Amino acid sequence: MSEAGKYTITKTWVFSSEYITTGTICPDGRLAVAHTYGFARGYDQQWEQIPEVGEGRSGVRGLACDRDNRLWVAHYKGVSRYADGAWQTYGLDLLAMGEMVKEYVTTIVAAPDGKIWALTPKGVALFTDEKWTIFQDGQGFIGIPSALALDATGRPWVWVGDGVAVYENGNWKQFKTTAPTFPELISLDSRGWYWMGTFDKGVAVFDGATWSSYNRDTQNLSNNRITALATDSLGRVWAGTWYGLSVFDGSQWQTYRMDNADLLDNRITFVAVERDGPTLPSPVEKQKGSLTGTLPIPGKRVELCSEAIDNPSGNTPCAGQAFSMSTQSNNQGVFIFENIPPGYYYLIAETGNGWAELFDQLGVFSEMVLIKPGELYDLGTLEFITN
Repeated sequence: MSEAGKYTITKTWVFSSEYITTGTICPDGRLAVAHTYGFARGYDQQWEQIPEVGEGRSGVRGLACDRDNRLWVAHYKGVSRYADGAWQTYGLDLLAMGEMVKEYVTTIVAAPDGKIWALTPKGVALFTDEKWTIFQDGQGFIGIPSALALDATGRPWVWVGDGVAVYENGNWKQFKTTAPTFPELISLDSRGWYWMGTFDKGVAVFDGATWSSYNRDTQNLSNNRITALATDSLGRVWAGTWYGLSVFDGSQWQTYRMDNADLLDNRITFVAVERDGPTLPSPVEKQKGSLTGTLPIPGKRVELCSEAIDNPSGNTPCAGQAFSMSTQSNNQGVFIFENIPPGYYYLIAETGNGWAELFDQLGVFSEMVLIKPGELYDLGTLEFITN
């Protein structure tokens, strides 16, 4: 997000794909994003198309823009820099030492002083003066870092083992902590508070004295899976989740989803905030919708899920998700869901010997059903197909 009205986030973006994986804001104010077939950089309707990094360099994990507005990409087996219309790639052999089980760079950040920092499965790599310096277990700090972020002054912080380390004046300083959970993402706000995003336990924050936790149980977040974490210069915290965007204003959280705001999806893949960030609108609850369809077998359970289901099993495959609904088909196989909050959902039904997921068409989003405000979505007659 950026200054109010500066970026137009709509399906009229001039991208060759609607599947956006990550993004960042460049020093010149342009937004850079990674999509299925490459990258785009710009704002409003003025976008520059940037090609894919190259063969064998798939799996973009992160983006950064350096002080000269050059794009940096973290991906499978290394990082790449886009400058003067061409990509230059640096392999993992320059960023880490020793064998690695996971051969990808997970995070890349650009500091205001021009330094580039990359997080690898082994440690941290620093790019400056056109060369890489490697920091790993026993070489700068003790342990293997799992998350990387810059603070307001541009210093890199990493989560290492049971604590954090910060790079300052050419050396790493390491501190132990009694954090309540293990982070996948970290961010430091303008006050120096240390924020952590986790895989399934929500958000935790250290204010310099104590830890506090926010999650579904405390009714602060609508989902415990944190997919993105950022802070703005006002001290607000922006947490992207699998079921909405939650923003902390210093005293309370507000979550925005497709049912109360003009978001295109409830699953947030990245959050980029510029300076103070935008003035947020008040949430407005939208009219709910309905879904109906006909199964080839009558009297079977059907579930509507807010998240994808990897291995459907058990009596309720959607159990534990942020939102789900369940119904049963009648004697004619007809089922209906009513009062569904607008959004994308996954549908799964009993087959007699297991569960089957809905695939409406081929493509990345083929298993998702869009429920619009006040509309009835009729799937028609469905059929079970054995793979």
